[in-house]
Amino acid sequence: MAIPKIVTPEYDTTLPSGKRVKFRPFLVKEEKILLMMKENAEFENIVSSMIKVVENCVESGLDVSNISYGDLEHLFVSMRARSVGETIDIKWKCEDCGETFPISLNVSNIMPSKEYPKDTKVMLGQNIGVSVIPVPAKHIGQVAKYTDSNPVEILHYVIDSVFTDQGIHKFSDYDIKERVEFIESLSMTHVKSILEMVDSFPKCCIRETINCPACGHEQEIFLEGLENFFT
Repeated sequence: MAIPKIVTPEYDTTLPSGKRVKFRPFLVKEEKILLMMKENAEFENIVSSMIKVVENCVESGLDVSNISYGDLEHLFVSMRARSVGETIDIKWKCEDCGETFPISLNVSNIMPSKEYPKDTKVMLGQNIGVSVIPVPAKHIGQVAKYTDSNPVEILHYVIDSVFTDQGIHKFSDYDIKERVEFIESLSMTHVKSILEMVDSFPKCCIRETINCPACGHEQEIFLEGLENFFT
């Protein structure tokens, strides 16, 4: 006689990009991956483990490695809320009196940090421009290395297409030599505009208003970044 199977609950959430996704909570096999992730805290390994865990738990046939990093964060934190618990304990320093105190935040209050931009095009000239995408989850490790040292390299991962009044050209359809030639033909003003568009995409965050127990000062907590959700 077979061992009875446990029915796993299913939840859904809306990603910052607007996609509606169904998922299940972490099970023991995902917890094993998360334990290994904590032991090997290199950022690229963390992202790789996150992708693997989210792929296991997503029920909607979503191509997880190609969603944006912001969407990946949102999904991971939503799964964590349903699996480990809906609160995290952090220490917060009062912006008024400087006193540090513990607080519990409800991670089910996760939300996009801003609205998704309605237009993701950046004009480079009168008849030419690029369509920009958020950094895909699978590339965030490489992009993180370039953020300070060589931000121009980020363009390889965020230009989706080049358009003119004659048509649209998918950037990934061209070989690396052609893509490099195009990027090297841009001015630094063009680069700045494209990177500003990348920064305009929403990330996941938690906002709550609290009162300092020492001085009573009311202040907003703004929590952003996955390192805050590994507790």
